[in-house]
Amino acid sequence: MAGVDRTGLLADVLKLLTINGCDVRSAAVWTYSGRVAFVVSVVEGCGQQPVRDASKLHRLKQLLHQMMDAFGNGIVSAQPVKGLIHYERRLHQLMLKEEEKEWIRNKEAILLRAGIYSPASIRPDVTIQHYSHLNYWLVTIRCKDRNKLFFDTVCTLSDLNYDVYHGAIDSEGEIAIQLYYIRPRFGDFFWDSVKATKLRVMLEAAIQRRFPKGLKVRSRAVLRASRLCDLTAAWKDAGLWITRAKVRAYGDHGHTLYVMDRDGQPPDPRKVQSACQAGGGKLQGPQDGLPLGVSPSTVNVLGTAAAAVGSKAAQQGEAGVVVPGAGAKFFYMLQQRVWDGSPSSFTSL
Repeated sequence: MAGVDRTGLLADVLKLLTINGCDVRSAAVWTYSGRVAFVVSVVEGCGQQPVRDASKLHRLKQLLHQMMDAFGNGIVSAQPVKGLIHYERRLHQLMLKEEEKEWIRNKEAILLRAGIYSPASIRPDVTIQHYSHLNYWLVTIRCKDRNKLFFDTVCTLSDLNYDVYHGAIDSEGEIAIQLYYIRPRFGDFFWDSVKATKLRVMLEAAIQRRFPKGLKVRSRAVLRASRLCDLTAAWKDAGLWITRAKVRAYGDHGHTLYVMDRDGQPPDPRKVQSACQAGGGKLQGPQDGLPLGVSPSTVNVLGTAAAAVGSKAAQQGEAGVVVPGAGAKFFYMLQQRVWDGSPSSFTSL
């Protein structure tokens, strides 16, 4: 699924699937520039089989279309799969479709900005040239080096139907340099400045959307099937915007979420604590006695917390706290990431 982003959308999607008899096994979310993409794995009820009822799938797709975009411009698809799902590959494809729709709507405005120099502190430096004597397009990318940079770049080139004939990758300190000799997969190979500008814009977006914003929340839980829906609902009720997430209902992998306030600012730790308590946990500072009112920008690691009902280990542990009425065991790890929109300002964990 893909469409217009808004606060609480992940909770609404999981709730809709749950009340319609779907067991949500896992979900991954990316957001960028006001758009959002979801990849959700569900099975029928509490079994292990995919949803095979065609009428039910059709109804769910209609409801999700309305939820993703009120004007019907969202993307919703459903298909059975076997084996593991490569979430990042599919999220790249969904986000690219959303950005191509934005290109169609605002191409003229984007072209007017094409000649403006963009410093490395604002976005990656992507240039595209044409070698007429060899009939290649040369793509040069300079940006901050990081994990999966090559994956993000090559996926975008492939999804935009460009074939890579030669390539070179190097680094200078923290700066990565990529060079690709490419040709359009379909049509002629002649130079097209509009297509080159679109390719540059899509590559810049693919590199930048990898960087999440906000407070990183890691949780490990022993959950019943419907608890994943309740967990995301707690963040929605607290007014927290999930900018990125990877959640699993079962297994030992746990969940990873990035949350922001509704206004796009790092959330107050007290608000995050309230959401943790609603989900069965309690937020604590990185050191004993650290007040929860400390500004998020001054706190790097906000610490861990755990809660369990009927668990002697949690009752006796230093970070343990029993929350009346909680029905699951949670373990939270939170870390602050402050990002101004540029790869150069990103600090690795």
